[in-house]
Amino acid sequence: MLTVEEQTHFAQLNSAKEGHRTEPDESVTLLTDITQAKIAIVDDEPINIEAVQHQLGEGGFQRFLSTTDSEQEISLFRESCPDLVLLDISMPGVGGLDILRVMKNDVDLKYIPVIFLTASATTEMKHEALDLRACDFLPKPVDINNLLPRVRRIKQ
Repeated sequence: MLTVEEQTHFAQLNSAKEGHRTEPDESVTLLTDITQAKIAIVDDEPINIEAVQHQLGEGGFQRFLSTTDSEQEISLFRESCPDLVLLDISMPGVGGLDILRVMKNDVDLKYIPVIFLTASATTEMKHEALDLRACDFLPKPVDINNLLPRVRRIKQ
């Protein structure tokens, strides 16, 4: 469940994307249709991205952005302001923990929820990610019965 501060931040980001004022406004509301949430998927394997998009599409989600280049994701997130990030933890170049660390230190990105999708994560990696405020972990291959409820829970 998101804190009031996080909900306000998301609402302000959505307003800023649409050209509205960005100062706090008590009348700002969150997305009422969670299927309209913009979900970013970062994975070095295109087939994993396609599988996740397909599964989420079956669940009614329609808005995706993705990249296989882990060094481009921060600029992608800044440009598109996703509502949720699904992030691979082990990638060549910049890893998922590094991406999360940058996000949590960025005023515009720190409230975006992150779920890790990973084929291999040590207990230490999981603890570090949770310390950095990752929302959850799901093993690959991702099971739709695990993915959809977690995405819906975060976006409510």
